[in-house]
Parts: sequence; C-alpha cells; structure tokens
Amino acid sequence: MVPYVVTGAGLYNSQGPPLAPADNLHESAHVGLGRAPFPRSAASGQVLSVADGRFPPSGGRTTARRPEPGGNVSYHMHLRAVPAEEVPQDFEGLTTFMGTAWDALAEERAAGIATAVEKDFGLIDDFYATAAGGPDTAGGAYGLIVFGGEVVRHPEEERPPFAVLSPEGTTDAAAFLDGIAFDAFWDGAGTTFRAPFARWEEADVKKIFELHHRDLRAFYRGAADRRHAVVKAFRY
Repeated sequence: MVPYVVTGAGLYNSQGPPLAPADNLHESAHVGLGRAPFPRSAASGQVLSVADGRFPPSGGRTTARRPEPGGNVSYHMHLRAVPAEEVPQDFEGLTTFMGTAWDALAEERAAGIATAVEKDFGLIDDFYATAAGGPDTAGGAYGLIVFGGEVVRHPEEERPPFAVLSPEGTTDAAAFLDGIAFDAFWDGAGTTFRAPFARWEEADVKKIFELHHRDLRAFYRGAADRRHAVVKAFRY
C-alpha cells in the first residue's frame, strides 16, 4: 500500500518526509471556509464539519487556499461499498461508477452502502493515527479508514486518484473501528492533536469527531458484513 496525503491540490504520494494528511484541513479550519454552525444540522441530521466553524488563525500556517469573497469552498471523501467483482478496473470506469453513486448519495447512504465526509477526512485520519499511537500499533489498521486501499491513477493526467480497499481490508477496518472505546481514544490523541481547536469548547469538537466515528463505524461494519470492497473518491 502506498501512503497518500490530502493537499490543497489533491491526493499525492507521501513517500519521503511525510506531510500530515490533516495539514490543509487544519488550515481550512483556521481560515473559516464554512458558514454552518456545528456539530449537527437539525434539518438534515448530517454531521457537520470541524472546518465549518469560524476558527481563528493560530499562527504558523500559511498555505491554505482562501476562498474568493462570497465563495463557498467544499471538498469531500466519498465512500461506496460494492462487491469486489463489480469494482471497475480502470480510472475512467471508477469515475463513471462513483459519479453515478455521488448523484444517488442520499439514497445510498440511507441504504447503508455509501457515506461521505465533508472537509474533515484528513483530520479524521490524523486523529486515528495519533490516538492509535503510530504505524506500529494494531498493524497500522487505522490507516485503512480514510486513505487505505489500492491506488488507481489516471494514466496521463494528474488528478486525485481513487483508492479501492479490498474486502479483507474492509473487514480489518471495521474491526479496528469496532474496537475503539471513543472516550479513551479521544484522550489518547492528546493535547497536541487538540491544540488547533483550543478556541473551541473541547466538548463540541469531541462531539463532531465522535459523530464522524459513529458514521464510519456503521458504514464499515455493514460493508464488512456483506464482504464488500470499498471504493474511495476524493472530491475537490
């Protein structure tokens, strides 16, 4: 498995000195890309983004892409469970498949075969990695949740690639999520992870991460029980 990280321009190889996947998402939180309150929309019940708050700059971060005045920047991780034998085998096939799935996200989410995380997926990966204690813990299973899987690139153009997590990987991801006692895991992430959110009430930030965790745990458990693979698209 090749490790990848989210940057403002997409998903790229992190070989060499790694860039933490959360960097630009932390930065996005700092410049306040979102407009909605948190942690959950009363109208839709959708988990809202940590990056949706107007989090003030805390210094040291200068590479965030600020939205144009009046603009609304958004980006998503989109997960779709599918039988392994039905996974498209090339970039164009995955583009078509995931495009159709994106159009049907509300219905597929209700059916338990899809989910999406707006803005916070890099932070979630950072949270699981930090709280798990690093790459030698639990066989590195925490890395399966967000960026894990076989990477499928466009053959010519530099676009965010897809990732395809095998049924075996999906089962391992579900087992990792099932085994988390969230309160203890949150404490395990430590003050360094929580420092960028120091101006927010910790209970509010913790609740957002817990809601993301519950959603991902339910999705991966359902996919694992069906012995499905998981296709991942990153939309910018």
